[in-house]
Amino acid sequence: MKNLTDENFLKDQTKEQLIIYLHNTELELENLRNRMYKITGCRDFGNLDGMNGTCIDCSYEDKSLFDKCWKFKFNN
Repeated sequence: MKNLTDENFLKDQTKEQLIIYLHNTELELENLRNRMYKITGCRDFGNLDGMNGTCIDCSYEDKSLFDKCWKFKFNN
């Protein structure tokens, strides 16, 4: 299969095929987030996106996990 970031490849696809690619990508991301949660205890480990409030809550509720996440994000 071609690389889905190849713009020329995507332009040649039908609308239906693009929708299938989109849904498959969403399923892959959901699967990765679920596995990330099982490994780390957080679905967005290393992201530290405070915009939705979960990281702020984590910093109060699970300081150890928050600290690991912080170190992971900035020591990569």
